[in-house]
Amino acid sequence: MDDAVDMVEAAFASLRPDGWTGYWPSGADWLDRSDFRGQNVTWQRDEDGYRWAARGLDEMRDFYSARMYPPGTV
Repeated sequence: MDDAVDMVEAAFASLRPDGWTGYWPSGADWLDRSDFRGQNVTWQRDEDGYRWAARGLDEMRDFYSARMYPPGTV
């Protein structure tokens, strides 16, 4: 996991403008917001191979995904 955080950190750093002094996301920030282990998030796949994320309705943490439903259902 540290390797992934380091790679995200390097990507964020490469996009930061020279001389920037305001907030800038870090790899650890990204991981804190993106790690849904233990949050009942599962990936589903239909017969065409299309994948989408599903989450239990009783979970408290906000969950946003561009792929939450199979095509044509919403």
